[in-house]
Amino acid sequence: MNWLFPHYDQRMTLALAGVWQSTSLANDLAGSGTCDSQAFERCLKALLILDPEDDKDIFGQINEMHCGLQRLDHFCKAASAQDFASRYAIQILQLQKIIQKKPAVQEQIRNDLSHANRQAEFYGFDDQNLLRNIADVYRSNLSPLLEIQVMGKHQFLEQEMVAARVRTLLFSAVRFAFLWRQSGGQTIHLLIARRRIREQTLELLK
Repeated sequence: MNWLFPHYDQRMTLALAGVWQSTSLANDLAGSGTCDSQAFERCLKALLILDPEDDKDIFGQINEMHCGLQRLDHFCKAASAQDFASRYAIQILQLQKIIQKKPAVQEQIRNDLSHANRQAEFYGFDDQNLLRNIADVYRSNLSPLLEIQVMGKHQFLEQEMVAARVRTLLFSAVRFAFLWRQSGGQTIHLLIARRRIREQTLELLK
């Protein structure tokens, strides 16, 4: 019955917060054209570091995950996922389950991200071509499986680099979702274990 009444440790909570951080930043970009640059870079690094030596390679310092922890806390307090970021997060968890059943897609994604990681090492994480390439990988491999329609202002979503950053963040949300599943996360936890998730979230926010 541990899956039904899970003990949420730091890794599980940070991975779930990563999903919310990525979708929240995507929502910020869609609405204003900008988002927290430090939080964005953490999401990008989490996506591109495929073989981390430890959890710090993925999550960095706790302050780099502050945005996601706050948004996750807000979700846990709410009666339902009414805000756009939480809706996207739930869809991301659905998309991750679809990808998990498609090993060929996973292999293709890993190969493409390995190339992107080498590109980041050479040009840096703020390179626009890097973001364009990651967005193309998302559009080619993930969008056909489950199209996530991000709502926002056309004046921003029509900008090439804003759209590329939004897709990059949705991609990183999928990465965090895989880490959450690997740590023991289950979708039903979002209904029956919110109190436990929130307790760990608040502890990390301290």
